[in-house]
Amino acid sequence: MNSIHNSAMFQRLVDDSDRSWPIWDSGMAWGKIQQQRALLSEQEITYDDDVRQVELEIQQGRFEFVAEPRVNSGDAKKSGDS
Repeated sequence: MNSIHNSAMFQRLVDDSDRSWPIWDSGMAWGKIQQQRALLSEQEITYDDDVRQVELEIQQGRFEFVAEPRVNSGDAKKSGDS
């Protein structure tokens, strides 16, 4: 016979019976879950924004490096001889 009293699920419920979960918490648990999800989403957005900012700074640095005029070592010696 396969009754609920013999099942692992029932045993788990009995073992966890010392823990309490208010049945009517006026949606407080759901509210806390939603709040934590919102905080997680905010952190993910902040992280993505930081990654994009670093990528932008790297690209700008490369552009500035390439755009700078090069000083030829031979030119520097000639100007120093004057």
